[in-house]
Amino acid sequence: MISPAWLFSLASIIAVFGILLAFKKMVASIQYKLENNQLTSETIQKEQSRYFLKVAIIEAVPILLIIIGFMQIGSEEVSTISTTIAALIIIGLIILTVVHVFLARNELLRVTSNEHKAYIHTLLFLGFGTILAIPIISLIALYI
Repeated sequence: MISPAWLFSLASIIAVFGILLAFKKMVASIQYKLENNQLTSETIQKEQSRYFLKVAIIEAVPILLIIIGFMQIGSEEVSTISTTIAALIIIGLIILTVVHVFLARNELLRVTSNEHKAYIHTLLFLGFGTILAIPIISLIALYI
């Protein structure tokens, strides 16, 4: 049986890389539309809808892993080393996410006009919220 700490870190790995990939695709699509002056509030809403659908599909497995991890908490003794390594992996994923989202921000702000900056910042906060949800839940679950 796999340790809950490793289930939480595996859930974080799957969620971060999957959702980060979906986020980067959304950013690339928005950047393309910005460069070709095709960006409107409707196109942003369509891109966000596609993104949320992808996030829901990607998060299915990590949520299942987190549920299994919570069911196994207390059923066996988890070593401190295992918990520490899993926490370091999750913290590394959080740092990786922050770096990639800020790089995407810089790319978008490079090609955007002042009228679209509010949309861009909203997209970035949306990205942070969706990408970091599972790692934060996992990090908290490690120390319950």
